Amino acid sequence: MRKVALFTSISLLACLIAPQWSPAAVIYRSNEGWSVEGDASKVESNAAEQMRKAEEYEKAGNDKASS
Repeated sequence: MRKVALFTSISLLACLIAPQWSPAAVIYRSNEGWSVEGDASKVESNAAEQMRKAEEYEKAGNDKASS
């Protein structure tokens, strides 16, 4: 029973600490909108604009575009 309690405690601690090590790639700032951290590409301000942008890339045959 002690092993189970120890394992559970360590697992819980790891779950609480892990999010601090996970950087966010896409960040929202209220005065700037969405941006990709460490990347010059721009994420559109709403879903409709992002979809229009994706459709333009698809029509151009660019399936791997990220900006």
